[in-house]
Amino acid sequence: MLRRAHYAGSNREIIEAPDGTRIRLRIEVNRRAKRVILRPDVNANEIVAVAPNVSLIKSARQFAESRASELAKMIRKMSEPEQPREQLSPSDRRFDVVGSDGDVVSVRVSLNPKAHNVLLRIDDMNHEVIATIPSIKQLDEAKRFAARRVDVLLSRLDVVPEPAPFVDGGEILFRGKTVALRYDPMASEARFVDGLDPVIVSPGKGLFFEKQIGRFLENEARTTILERVHEYCGKLGVRPPVIKNIHFKDTKSRWGSCRYIKNFQNREYRMTFSWRLICAAPELLDYVAAHECSHMREMNHSKQFWRHVESICPDYRRHIFRLKKVGGQLRQVGIKPKPTLEQPTPADTLL
Repeated sequence: MLRRAHYAGSNREIIEAPDGTRIRLRIEVNRRAKRVILRPDVNANEIVAVAPNVSLIKSARQFAESRASELAKMIRKMSEPEQPREQLSPSDRRFDVVGSDGDVVSVRVSLNPKAHNVLLRIDDMNHEVIATIPSIKQLDEAKRFAARRVDVLLSRLDVVPEPAPFVDGGEILFRGKTVALRYDPMASEARFVDGLDPVIVSPGKGLFFEKQIGRFLENEARTTILERVHEYCGKLGVRPPVIKNIHFKDTKSRWGSCRYIKNFQNREYRMTFSWRLICAAPELLDYVAAHECSHMREMNHSKQFWRHVESICPDYRRHIFRLKKVGGQLRQVGIKPKPTLEQPTPADTLL
């Protein structure tokens, strides 16, 4: 077992930057390091120089001296007090814009310091417009931008699919087909019944009915996707991830993801899929599984990566287009419609 070794001698010293800033330098030896690296230690307010072995301690010191100007900026930044994060007031979290026909669009404001400019997008799941701003200073700019694009926003909101909640008598997509939901007191758990009129039956009512349907869809997605992952990994000649590293969630922006897990013993990957893929046509689910498995060969979207995808999913281009087209409908599965506030009548106000 490798143990972290520290430089036994005087491992702290002071170096001076060209602008006169005095930098506290701590030198450490870590056998796992592949080269000399410099990193800030915020708690100790100093710079740490990590060397792979004792023979490179002198090189680590020289490397730190050559980067003294950059290290001085790090030290000054660590010494600066942390600025309080901006917060939107309740009155600034929403604003309304009126279209040319008199229709009103309610826009929800989202504050994201990482954003580079003002962005407008349609939230399919909540059937609303979201304006993302990098700072509160851009709030007025977001209002003007939304006012200029209000007619376009209205047209896009009109084509957003209606919610498809898990209720008795409702309809949802399942494997690309419209399937009815039905309460069956004799059923022990939710299950799919195929036939001329396919239906998913489930026991219970209300919230229990919703949970049974949701659990059924997630289990179906898990079983199907695990089969595809093992099949495609075999075709690509890679070892499939262990089951504990394959997760199923209600992802908001991605249908699937694959990332490398840092492990010093062996190479491992973690995959995440949206359970809503079971509602799409089987070939679309197959494409997403093939896409994520191909990342185990290429962790990018290079030409070589798409060659791997094409080798196991030849029609992937057509599937990408279809997935974008039905994505809004898939995101509405299991979503409850928003309650509408009825305007009081004159008789009601008198009471």
